[in-house]
Amino acid sequence: MLRLAGLFVAAILITGCSSTPSSSPSADLAKKEAQKQLADLDTQLAEYKKKADAAVGDKKIALEKHYIELKAERDKFKVDVDKFASASADAWEDLKKGLDKTGHAMSEAMKKVADDFK
Repeated sequence: MLRLAGLFVAAILITGCSSTPSSSPSADLAKKEAQKQLADLDTQLAEYKKKADAAVGDKKIALEKHYIELKAERDKFKVDVDKFASASADAWEDLKKGLDKTGHAMSEAMKKVADDFK
C-alpha cells in the first residue's frame, strides 16, 4: 500500500518538475508515468475491493467505506490525468497544479486506510 502511494507521489513529482509544453519529451514522460500510476492504482483498488468483499461484519463496512473513498479520489485523479494528457502548452502549469493537488489527496487517503487493508 505504502509502496503504491510512494510510486504515486513520485509520478506527481515528475509531473511537477517540468514546465515545458505538453509536446516535449519530459511532458510525454510525465504523461506516461501518470498513466502507469493510474493503472497501478486501479490494480491496488481491485485488490482492496476483493478484501472488502471477503470481509464480514463491521470490518466489511469499514473496508467498503474506505474503498469508496479511495475510488472517489482515484476518479478525481483520472480526470486530471486525462486533462493533462491532452493539455496544450498554455494549460500546462494550471493542470500540473491540479494534478499535484489530486495526487496529494489520493496519497493522503491511501496512507489513512493502509493498515485497514492489511
